[in-house]
Amino acid sequence: GVQTFALPILILNLLAAAVDHDERATGMFLSRRSFAAYADTLGPWLELSPWPIKSIDAVVYASTIGNLILDPAVYHVADGVRPVRIVPVATWPYAKSFRGSVTITGVAGFDGPEDVPPLALQAVRVLLAEFYENREIGALSAAAERSMAWLLRDLKVKRL
Repeated sequence: GVQTFALPILILNLLAAAVDHDERATGMFLSRRSFAAYADTLGPWLELSPWPIKSIDAVVYASTIGNLILDPAVYHVADGVRPVRIVPVATWPYAKSFRGSVTITGVAGFDGPEDVPPLALQAVRVLLAEFYENREIGALSAAAERSMAWLLRDLKVKRL
């Protein structure tokens, strides 16, 4: 009856929550998908949290004559390190500066589960088990918190 279908749906929902938690904690996209990122200005560079970057589709900025798309020839994507930076080849064009005045769209994520770092997958498994065990409470135990911190410690973006 109803119980037969409820368990797989519960597991899928808990798995989605575990993946979401992992991605938010690390900035990694565990599966390939589109993203939109925003900046307030064309500064010395544009910094992107999603990783790994597969492609940049467009960099749109607010100018004095409306929204314009940057020609990909005027920037370079430094995606070998995290956070990924989009840097100008020479100088950026004049752009207005206000919250969200620059929009970067693209695709990020790993090609398949075999490409995801093993510690990230283990963190998803730990969270899935924890979420299932404590599904009524909805909170992580202290042991799970410690496990997550240890598993994800080297996968987070480190900023100077």
